[in-house]
Amino acid sequence: VDTLYLGFNGPAAVSVNSTANDYSVFANDASVGTELWNNPQRARVGNGSYATTFLTKTTAEASQYLKATGFTFDIPQNAEINGIEVQILKSNSCVCIKDNSIKLVKNGILDGEDRANTNVWPNPDAYIAHGGASDLWGLSLTPADINASDFGVVISATNATTGQSVAGIDNIKITVYYTEIEHSLLYAVNK
Repeated sequence: VDTLYLGFNGPAAVSVNSTANDYSVFANDASVGTELWNNPQRARVGNGSYATTFLTKTTAEASQYLKATGFTFDIPQNAEINGIEVQILKSNSCVCIKDNSIKLVKNGILDGEDRANTNVWPNPDAYIAHGGASDLWGLSLTPADINASDFGVVISATNATTGQSVAGIDNIKITVYYTEIEHSLLYAVNK
């Protein structure tokens, strides 16, 4: 008697990260703040050449958003998105710059929960993580959303003390955590 055994090869958890590339777009977005980022494209590569903005506490300044999109993800269409982590290489010229706002960009629109934290930016520079492996930023995200050229992140900075300071961003990385749903069958024959 031949017996056919069928088994299900279940979902596999995966993470993929992407740094900016030649197709990435870094630009100012005036949705918040007043101060422009100088040379926003410098946040594309972590090489010591920063996108910068000058912020003064006495005028309660916040920067405009530095908007980063076009990370060219290739998440499989049968995947379930579990979380998004954004790592930003931040620096400041004093110990006074803080996040004003950090949000995702979905379908070209600033969306989801704000992931700004209250910690002062590091000096010297260091990567600071926002979100995580199970954090969807309050959004429903699909592979098509993530793979789109208008998916990304925005960040705005503010001066938390007195005087003028320079906020700098040298690199932005995004990691997407997802589960790939596979419906493959495993076959075994017993004779």
